[in-house]
Amino acid sequence: MTRERHANQVIESVKKKTQKYTQKLAGKNATIGKVICGDFNTKPNSSLIKIFRKSLGLSTVFGDVKYTFWHYFPLFLGINAKYKRTVDYVLYSDNLEVIKKLEGPKDEVVGDKGLLSEQFPSDHLDLYCEFAIR
Repeated sequence: MTRERHANQVIESVKKKTQKYTQKLAGKNATIGKVICGDFNTKPNSSLIKIFRKSLGLSTVFGDVKYTFWHYFPLFLGINAKYKRTVDYVLYSDNLEVIKKLEGPKDEVVGDKGLLSEQFPSDHLDLYCEFAIR
């Protein structure tokens, strides 16, 4: 199954849930916000992210972050590469407002050997944010 097909299944599920709760809350002055989070292992301009953003009208919280994943593969593993990319996302609907978010560490704090270290126990950065309903 392709990533786009998985994305479309999630989108359809979110649309059905949104419709269900909109009907349940009709007349109660309620707002339904949508937040989708995950490690999508894809770049910000990929078709997968575009599908989520266009189909559900979502924005990304960490669009200004240079990377969320950084792994260094040294030459002794047969690979000599540094993967420094945004692959993790927090997507949200326009009826929500980001009021607080965790900023990523500075490059000089991380160093040149990637994120997996004593100081950074994962090769992915923590993504944290708070929303307010508009």
